Amino acid sequence: MTGLNPSIGLSALAAAQRGLEVVGHNMANAATPGYARQRVELAEARPESRQVGGQVGTGVRVLSVRRVVDRFAVERLRDATASAGYDAALASRLGELERLVADPSEAGLTASAGRFFAAAAELAARPDDSSTRLVFAAEADLLTERLRAVAGGLDGFVADVHAEVEAGVEEVRGLLERVAAVDAAIKEARVAGQQPNDLLDERDRLVSDLAERIGAQASEQTDGSLTVTAGGKLLLSSGRARPLGVEQAADGSSRIAVAGEPLSPGGRLGGLSAAQEEAGGLRADLDEFARGLMLAANGVHATGVPLGGPYTSLQSTVPVQDVNGSGSPLDDPLVAAGLPFPPGASEIVVNVTDFATGSITTTRVGFDPSRQGLGDLAAALDGVAGLRASAGADGILRLDADPGMGFDFAPRAGGSADAGGVLAGLGVGALFAGTGAADVRVADAVAADPSALAAGLSAGAGDGRNAARLAELQGQPLEALQGRSPQESVARMLGRVGAAARRARALSEGSELARGSLERAREEVSGVSVEEEVGAMIQYQRSFQAAARYLQVLHDLAGELMQMVG
Repeated sequence: MTGLNPSIGLSALAAAQRGLEVVGHNMANAATPGYARQRVELAEARPESRQVGGQVGTGVRVLSVRRVVDRFAVERLRDATASAGYDAALASRLGELERLVADPSEAGLTASAGRFFAAAAELAARPDDSSTRLVFAAEADLLTERLRAVAGGLDGFVADVHAEVEAGVEEVRGLLERVAAVDAAIKEARVAGQQPNDLLDERDRLVSDLAERIGAQASEQTDGSLTVTAGGKLLLSSGRARPLGVEQAADGSSRIAVAGEPLSPGGRLGGLSAAQEEAGGLRADLDEFARGLMLAANGVHATGVPLGGPYTSLQSTVPVQDVNGSGSPLDDPLVAAGLPFPPGASEIVVNVTDFATGSITTTRVGFDPSRQGLGDLAAALDGVAGLRASAGADGILRLDADPGMGFDFAPRAGGSADAGGVLAGLGVGALFAGTGAADVRVADAVAADPSALAAGLSAGAGDGRNAARLAELQGQPLEALQGRSPQESVARMLGRVGAAARRARALSEGSELARGSLERAREEVSGVSVEEEVGAMIQYQRSFQAAARYLQVLHDLAGELMQMVG
């Protein structure tokens, strides 16, 4: 029977059978995401040495079933997936910000601010018309309502993103645990001498998901396990995931940490964090606009005269705080007394009118808030003839004219009546109340009675000069707005979010194109071509048939030999 070796045919049958199994597995997973096609590695079996004829082949052996993978292409695709996740999350969220802030409708911030200043100009032209005063008060109220709505929307946006970040961190925790479990299974399979191709595919898919969510990178260690990092911080090593958490900071933004160390994520979580940062910048810009407008408008309104003429009684609306702990708010320097708008050094113009004679006495009261407190201011104003001033433990300044007298702070002779904004800082004769965009509102006195609007600089019913000063604020550079006018401030804020959203959309489109291109490159190497697999299947089928035929021939020859011998 020498030379009639059935092991050759049997090895050929086994190789063809293994090849058909791999082909079938490839075809079954042709549409499975992240699947890498497999190929049977074959080699000649060790030959036999014979005395006659030398070495003789003994068939074929299956070396392994190899994954067809380009690791460099996989890593490039993983990086592109992280970038696409970051850019997509940022573009989506900045689109929401743009719609929230840059509302082009009549209810939008730009339109509301424009109508407010237009109403001020109309009030300047018709200061004695009650309907004009009502319209101005209504537009002021609508502007404050819009500011509060945008501020609330931005705060809600940051809170919503934080909730999404929390959910994303929870997903990352789960993915890391699954990677650790798959790593353990891979190690076990390799110890048993098996090739864990499908487990490697699963691990690659999990790492790709981690890259998309947190910008993860991975490297394989000598023992076959993965080390996973993100933002330069270790997330998983030796099959163990490090604790990953997220907290909400005082400003509402999310702070991700791994094992207590701050982590700057990539991927979708990084894009969400960047969107929160952009929202925080917009929120600061909105507050700056609201505070700058309030301070300037209150400074103008405090130095005007209402429709009914000079005041007979007035009090501040912003209480001074006892910051230095002396037990009284009266001795704290006003610049450090807890006011939302700390004032500067000023010379306050005080006009006292004798209603009987119509005579007006003007006094200038110097005040330095860096060293003087509310008690000092009350004492200085109380020294003005015809005016009584006092301040109590509640931190409120109270002003009362003597009987038959009235007072105001209008610059009747021109110039500034309160350059340091002391009256505006204390909320004396204010148009707006509040501390920023979130709580700005029309002052109670004006909201209750539009005749309290200080539209003039004198007691004349037709005087609208102070309302004109309010209207002029629209294009006037303001120190509180870093030298920009309210009009420029709004335009800059809206331009900022619009530019950021457009850039994010462009980057997202580009990164998605790059990811798609790399995905196609990976598919060219690792993807399953059904046509190729059908060709391989036919090849293995014919090989199987040939091996079976070979064994049949051996069987027939063996039978004939037995008959001849018998």
